[in-house]
Amino acid sequence: MRIPSHSLPRRASLPLSAALVVLLSACGGGTESNTGGSVNPSTAPGTLIQDPPLRVSALSGAEFTARLGASAAGQGLVALAGSPKCGVDFHYMEYQTVGAKGEAVNATGALMVPSGTDAACTGPRPVVVYAHGTSADKRYNLANIADSSNSGASEGTLLAAAYAAQGYIVVAPNYVGYDKSTSTYHPYLNADQQAKEMMHALAAARTAMPRLLAPTSENGKVFVLGYSQGGHVAVATQKAMEAAGQKVTAVASGSGPLALSALVDAAFTGKPIAGGTVFSPLLTTSYQNAYGNLYSKPSDMYNDPYAASAESIVSPMTLSELLASGKVAPVSMFSTTFKTFLEGNGITVPANFVPLFAATEAAAQVKTTYAQSVVADIVANSCTPASAGADLTCKPANGLRAAAAKNDLRSFMPKAPLLMCFGANDPTVFSAGSTLANAYYQAKGQAAGLTPVQTATMFPMVDVDSASGGAADPFGPLKVGFAGWKTSVATAAGGGVAGQMAVVSAYHSGVAPFCAVAARGYFGKF
Repeated sequence: MRIPSHSLPRRASLPLSAALVVLLSACGGGTESNTGGSVNPSTAPGTLIQDPPLRVSALSGAEFTARLGASAAGQGLVALAGSPKCGVDFHYMEYQTVGAKGEAVNATGALMVPSGTDAACTGPRPVVVYAHGTSADKRYNLANIADSSNSGASEGTLLAAAYAAQGYIVVAPNYVGYDKSTSTYHPYLNADQQAKEMMHALAAARTAMPRLLAPTSENGKVFVLGYSQGGHVAVATQKAMEAAGQKVTAVASGSGPLALSALVDAAFTGKPIAGGTVFSPLLTTSYQNAYGNLYSKPSDMYNDPYAASAESIVSPMTLSELLASGKVAPVSMFSTTFKTFLEGNGITVPANFVPLFAATEAAAQVKTTYAQSVVADIVANSCTPASAGADLTCKPANGLRAAAAKNDLRSFMPKAPLLMCFGANDPTVFSAGSTLANAYYQAKGQAAGLTPVQTATMFPMVDVDSASGGAADPFGPLKVGFAGWKTSVATAAGGGVAGQMAVVSAYHSGVAPFCAVAARGYFGKF
C-alpha cells in the first residue's frame, strides 16, 4: 500500500454512480409526493412518525434502464450490477429511535420498493437492511437520489440499482444526527445504539409496507448489509437481532472496522489511516457522549484550532467544504514529534505511512502528549488476544481504547452466515478489520464443533483486489472488474505516480460497488 503525502480521504462519492446522480437530477426521475397520512406522536422506538411515509420519487423499470444507459457511469453500473428488472418507488420515512444514552430521538431513512410486472418485482419480496458508510455531511439522505448536491445520493443510487431494481425491498437509515434528526451528535461506531437504530428502522418500515401507495410485503428473508462504517453496523445489528431472537437470513459486511480495537491501536502505533482527521473526531465525540470518560474538554486531545470544532464535525458541508473550512487537519492526525517518540520506543513507522505525519505540532490534529498517553496504555494494557479465537478481555485505562474494545465485534458467535468483503490495500479501513474478525468467528465455530470447511462456508471472505480463481471462483468476475477499475482510474489520471495516487485516493469508495454486488450474489444463495 502506498499513501501519497497529499492524499485526502474521499468518502463522498461512489465512482460508478456519481455521474448517474447528475443524470437523474437533470432528467427529473418521476418525482411525486403523497401528502396524506397522519403523524404519530409516540416516542416509542420503532414508531413510524408519518404513516404512510412520503413517496418522493418513482421510476419505472424502463425509465431506470433508459437513464442508466444514457451515461458512461450508468452503463458501468449496469455492467456491474445488471440491468434493472424492476422499477423503484423511493419513500422517505421518519421514525423514532434512541441515542447513545438511551434518549428518545428521531431519525430518517429510505424505504425503496420494487415495482413492475417481472416475477422478481411482484409479490412478497426479500428485505435488505442497509447501513451506509461514514459521512460528515449533516444533509445526508439516501432517499433523495435526484439531488446531486446530496452526499447520500451516490450511495442511494447504488442501492437502488443493485438491490431495489433487482427485486429487494431496501430499508436504509440515514442515522441519528443526520438529515432531520434533532440529535446534536452522531453515535458513530457505537455498536449498541446503531444496531438498535437499524432494528427500529426495520420496525418502522414494516409498519409502512402495507400502507404505501403501492403496498408491499416481505417473503420472510431478511438480509443485513453495510459498507465501511456500515460494515461494522451490519454485524452489530446481526449480533443484536440474534440476541433478541429476530430472524436474520444472512449478513454481508463490506470493508467494516469490525476488529475496532486493533485498528485504533494500529493508528497510534505508526499506521494512521487515510481520512483519520475526519473519522477521529466523529469517533471521540460519539464515545464521549456515550461514556463520558474520553476527556474533560476536547483540547485535552486535540490541538488548536481543531479542538474547537471537534464536537461539531457533522455539519451541512460536503467533504471538500469540510476540509477547506479548517475544522479538520487536511491530512495529519499526528506530528513528526510523535513519530520520533514511537521510534524511540522501538515502534517502527512503515515508510508508506511517514508522509501522513505533520512536520509541526500545530499542523497535527491530535496532541502529541495525548497520543503518547495512548501508547503508554497500549503497552500497559495490551488488547492483542492470545489466539485468533480468544475473547477480548483487556481492560484499557485510556477512555478511547476502552470504548474501542467495548465496540469491537470479536465478541459473539454469529448464527447466520456472514460474508466479509474488502480490498486488501484499502488505506482507509485496513483489511485487518475484516480478517481478524473472520479468524475469530471461524475459530469460535471450530471450538463449537464445526469443521474448517463448515466455518469457511459459514464465514466466507472475498478480497476484490486479489487474483481471480477462474471458473471455480464465484467472485472471479468481480475481481477482474476491480482490476479493470483500478486501471481505468490510473489511466484517467495520466498513469505513473499520478495514476497510483489517484487509485489510492479513490480506493475505499471504489471497493464499495463491487462488495455490494458480491453481497447480492451471496444473498441469492438463500
